[in-house]
Amino acid sequence: MNTQSAETPASTSTSPATAAEVLTTSKRDHVPELDWVKGFAILCVVCIHAELLAGTFVFRRLIDRAVLVFMVLFGISSELWWLREEARAPERAIKNWYTGRLSRILPGYWALLIIWWAAVVLWRTPEGAVKLSWQLAVANFFGYAPNIGTSWFVTVILQFILVFPLLRKGVTRASWPIALAISALVTWWTGWKMFDIVDTGKAVLGNNIQWPGFFYHWVFGPRALFNVVTGILVARWWRGRLSLPVTLIALALTLIGQYGASLARAPEYDEIGPIRELSVICLVDVPLALTLLGLFRWIPMPDGVLRFLAWCGVWSWGIYLGHLLVHELICSPGFRPGLKPQPVRALYAVALLALGVPVAVLASRIETAFVQRFRKRSAG
Repeated sequence: MNTQSAETPASTSTSPATAAEVLTTSKRDHVPELDWVKGFAILCVVCIHAELLAGTFVFRRLIDRAVLVFMVLFGISSELWWLREEARAPERAIKNWYTGRLSRILPGYWALLIIWWAAVVLWRTPEGAVKLSWQLAVANFFGYAPNIGTSWFVTVILQFILVFPLLRKGVTRASWPIALAISALVTWWTGWKMFDIVDTGKAVLGNNIQWPGFFYHWVFGPRALFNVVTGILVARWWRGRLSLPVTLIALALTLIGQYGASLARAPEYDEIGPIRELSVICLVDVPLALTLLGLFRWIPMPDGVLRFLAWCGVWSWGIYLGHLLVHELICSPGFRPGLKPQPVRALYAVALLALGVPVAVLASRIETAFVQRFRKRSAG
């Protein structure tokens, strides 16, 4: 069971005034809930591509919010890394941040690109309006890939990796209410102005994107600013471990927000309703992520379930890349999971996870080889 986390000394809450106390590198600093929620979120991402339960309330308000939940976890885990690194080797923190994060993200992503382009050249061109070119291949190399499914997540992660050292400085220097208010306003604005952002993206970057063109909204980093900033503060205040009162507050805010999003969407015939709903629900993703963290901490669950979720969480990046590649290759001939009955979609989700794991292992080995070679060159 996961009840042992309630007894750890680090579970004691701290106020914002005493938030940034020094972290050690002991096992006590590991937050198992982060792995469990990452595992749950990556399974939801697989279900998104399988379109399992698509059209239902659970899909719209839980499953389909998984990526934005990831962004909160990114903020927490990244800030925890910085607090540990600054306590251990502050003079190398910047270098270790960029080399460590990019060496984890890019090698597996580049392996995906090689396989995808090989399949395109040797097998068949994917359906859709995206025109392939060498310029697009070069853009792919640097993390911009409108031709490959939901690879926009790679672009967003790279954006926040690049700006994170500056972002955390801004958050820590500003008072926390101001940081939360500004970031929430920015995220809300990106939801409210979604179509304007898409139109601007098309005008600046061209219309060579997958239908229906929302790629330029998804790839727009500020839409997740509130998520990442909240993650930074949660790491500094509570080291990622949420007390029961904080969990209950997050749950209440989530339920209130979900109800508010439903009111914002009504009436059904209002064309602006979905935009109002999106502008509300993009703020609810933050308390939803905190609710999941708290529930996994405080609600006992079978050890087998937690071990499986932890495994999925640790391998989440590789699973994301692997299942995305498999999904793109399977759908290239015209397979559409959304047109299949729910049992077939469920089997397809299982198949995506199972077939994506070998690619995840390959990505991990490439990452390991890349890091080892980099360290040898640095040492030499």
